[in-house]
Amino acid sequence: MKAVRVAAVQLCSGSYGPDSLDDAVTRAAAAAEDADVVCLPESYAGFGDLDARRPWAFDPAAPHEGRTVAPFVALSRSSQAAFILGGTPEHAPDGRTFNTAAVVRAGKVLATYRKERLFDADLPDGTTLRESRQTAAGAPGQNVVVDLGGARFGLSICFDLRFGAHYADLRSAGAEVLLVPSAFTRPTGAAHWSVLLRARAIETQCFVIAAAQCGDHGNGRASWGHSLIVDPWGTVLADAGDVPSVAVAELDPAALANARARFGASAPGHAFSAPTT
Repeated sequence: MKAVRVAAVQLCSGSYGPDSLDDAVTRAAAAAEDADVVCLPESYAGFGDLDARRPWAFDPAAPHEGRTVAPFVALSRSSQAAFILGGTPEHAPDGRTFNTAAVVRAGKVLATYRKERLFDADLPDGTTLRESRQTAAGAPGQNVVVDLGGARFGLSICFDLRFGAHYADLRSAGAEVLLVPSAFTRPTGAAHWSVLLRARAIETQCFVIAAAQCGDHGNGRASWGHSLIVDPWGTVLADAGDVPSVAVAELDPAALANARARFGASAPGHAFSAPTT
C-alpha cells in the first residue's frame, strides 16, 4: 500500500433533484483539491420513493451517462482524484432500482457494487420498514476491490456494516481500505455507528472510510452524521461531526503494516492466525 489522502464528504441531501446533486458535486470538487480519493455518502443525489428515483437511475450498460454519475465523470477528467459515489439508483430488471456504489476516475466508471443487504425491519414502535419493496438486492458474494493509486479499496453500503463476514471477505480479496457510505438514522447511529466501524477496522486490520448523511432530510427522515475515517488499530483519525462538512486524513501504510504484523493476520485468502496481546 502507498500513502493516500482521503476525504469523506458529509451531506444533508434533500429530495432527488438538481439541488441535492449540485450540492454533492460542488462539495466533492472542493474536497478533491486536498485529497486523492473523495468519498460521498449513500443517497448523495437525494432521497425519495421509486417514482422519484427512477428518472435519476442509470442504465447498467452505460453508467457514465446516468444523471447522477455523469457530473462526476466530467469532474474526474479535470481532477487527479478518484470519486466514490456512495449510493445511486441503477435500473434493475424487475422495475425496482439497485442501490449502487460507483468508482469514478479519469473520466471512467471503474467499478460498481450493488448493495447486497437491504434494511427490512419491524420496529418496536410498530413502524415497518421495507427497503426491498423499491430496491433490488445485489447478487450475494460480491467482493468488489479496486486499486486506486496504490491502495486497494473494498466496497460496501450502509446496512452491510452489520455483517462482519462481508468485510472479512473483502480483506481476503486484498482490501486495505473499507468503504462504508451510509445514511444511518439518528437512533441507530448514536448507538452503533462508531462501534461497528471501529470493529470492522480492528477485525480486518484495514482502514475504514465512512461518508455519511447528516441532519433532517424532510418527510420525517433524519441521519446521524459523524462521517469517520478509522485506522487499522481502531483509532478515529477524523470525525465530520453532525453538520455538512468534510473529514480528511492521510492513510499511512506503516499503520496498516504495523497492525497486521501485531495481530498476526495472514495473507489474503487464508484464515487469520491467532493475535498477540
